[in-house]
Amino acid sequence: MLGTATGDRMRQTTVLTATCEVCGSRRVGVIRHSTLFDFDIARCADCRMVFVLDAAEVTRKANEQVPMTYEAYVDATRGDRELRVDVLTRLRSLLDERARPVLFDVGTGVGEFLLLASEFGFDARGNEIAEPAIAYALEHHGLTISPLQVHEQPSASVDVITLWCVLAHVPDPGRFLREIYAMLRPGGVLFLRTPRWCLIDVLGAAASKLGRGSLDHVADRRVTPGHMHIYNKDTMARHLRSTGFEPLHIEATPHYAFKTDVYLDGAGGPMRTLKRAVPLFDAMIDRGWFVRNTLMVYARRPLDSRGRSLPR
Repeated sequence: MLGTATGDRMRQTTVLTATCEVCGSRRVGVIRHSTLFDFDIARCADCRMVFVLDAAEVTRKANEQVPMTYEAYVDATRGDRELRVDVLTRLRSLLDERARPVLFDVGTGVGEFLLLASEFGFDARGNEIAEPAIAYALEHHGLTISPLQVHEQPSASVDVITLWCVLAHVPDPGRFLREIYAMLRPGGVLFLRTPRWCLIDVLGAAASKLGRGSLDHVADRRVTPGHMHIYNKDTMARHLRSTGFEPLHIEATPHYAFKTDVYLDGAGGPMRTLKRAVPLFDAMIDRGWFVRNTLMVYARRPLDSRGRSLPR
């Protein structure tokens, strides 16, 4: 394990063997160790990017776990049709007058977003690596989902790519963004939603430190094998530019994919006593008054003056 341990607490220590995945700085330090997941969480002193060390190994271990059934997953998710309608409306406004642009949803799960995108006139396609989700999409929605990963998809083949909380899951986000770039046609648009380092994370890290490990469950709800890279607006813009994209719009917003009681159950301990306040939390989230835990991002694969893709 990297870092210096004192009891159950971690001191922030320069990690000489790690570099920041966004800016390449060597001024990276461990800010805490997750005892639940047994990995170190690091932060870059220069650009403030937060990420899990040795993400490839973390992904390998996570893939060995038994996944939630997709019936349970669908039941746990929050209805967010209004948000998705807003995203699709903006995406159409960012495109030219192509009659039926091709939209590709990466990690589409059970395909519900594809159904909605089709209503907006997109030729909606997607991929998924979880076989139960592919089977669910076919059985319940009549959708054929590609099992191929992004780097196996045809180059310059789609007009829009959407990533709903996918970027935080991949072990190498820079490489993944370059693969996304290659898959987009010149002038094509990328939309992604991803976790943002926010007040919840600051309080979780402070609780972990003050509780000497006894309150780690609060922080462990945010930085997980599924949230290995936590951006802010500046690090997101920088990462997009470094992989060839032109950032169009980056907004911090409150967006919670799962129902509030699911989050409270997962946090455990005293957090479960807050379940009586779920209607209040839900009302605050719906009105945009809650913690802005998410980045909503739009970017474009640019063109040169002749309509060709710019070199990366």
